Amino acid sequence: TYERWQKEYFTNKKKKQWIIGIACGSLTYASTISAESNLDFYGEYIYLKRNDIEKTTLVRNTTNQTSALSNIRNFDFKSGYRIGVIYTADCTNSVEFNYLHVNSWGFNKSVSGNQNLLIPLKENAASFPVADLIREKYRVAFCAGEANYWYYLTPRAQNYFSFATLFGFHYFRLEEKLKLLSITSTTPNSNLYFVNMRNDMFGLQLGCLLQSNPTDITYWNIAAKAGGMANNLRLEKSLQSKKERVRAGLFTEVSAQAGWTPASWIKFYVGYQMVFLYGIGTAPEQISQRRSCIHHDSKTIFQAVFGGMAFTF
Repeated sequence: TYERWQKEYFTNKKKKQWIIGIACGSLTYASTISAESNLDFYGEYIYLKRNDIEKTTLVRNTTNQTSALSNIRNFDFKSGYRIGVIYTADCTNSVEFNYLHVNSWGFNKSVSGNQNLLIPLKENAASFPVADLIREKYRVAFCAGEANYWYYLTPRAQNYFSFATLFGFHYFRLEEKLKLLSITSTTPNSNLYFVNMRNDMFGLQLGCLLQSNPTDITYWNIAAKAGGMANNLRLEKSLQSKKERVRAGLFTEVSAQAGWTPASWIKFYVGYQMVFLYGIGTAPEQISQRRSCIHHDSKTIFQAVFGGMAFTF
């Protein structure tokens, strides 16, 4: 009937209006989210150095009982890179992932004597008698990675000052390889002593960041991070089976950065960074240790300057 048809017509019309209203609302919400959220990809050139570590004797002069060769080296600046991505959900929440790689340090040294050079081993010393010449090869490699959640108490890059807190995960790998070739003129054979020491440090971190935006296109910030670490120490050396231990450590990090944003989709920046690690094992310090021990109470500092650029999508 006509009345029934009219009732169905208006019912279908209301359904269409509801569907159109929901669709328009969803599109409006999606456009709002997409306007607030973004994805940043960044890359940095980093120039990093390692400060001097604690002195350890690698070769001893048996004539005067002094150190003929130690582990003190000039860990000068090495080139590296850092790449990362930041997903910003809105003006207060973001998630970051990055990876850092630095070219390894390499050292080659030798020391000469007159059958009075000795590697100071606590065990198996008879396998490495006094020598006339000892050649050393020392390699050190370093890399790191992290995953962070940032919460901005005041909006980033909007207010004159912005403050953020951080909760995340950090990973460091410090690997050292040491070889000592002992040569004696009275015998045709040479003896090779080696130590491979690897530190895999990982743990949670807390941090904060203070950013200032003096103009629409410039900014600077300072940041600090700290956390406890579990260090998975892996040791391999001559005349001994591989050993692995997990020990506690800690780290702190401070950084400063200044940047220029000529357009909304790109920025350039430079900065400084310092990382302090405690609870690590170094290869030279394992020489004088007994078979069942891994020395893991050392500390070191890395300092770096860097420059980079970021693209926003």
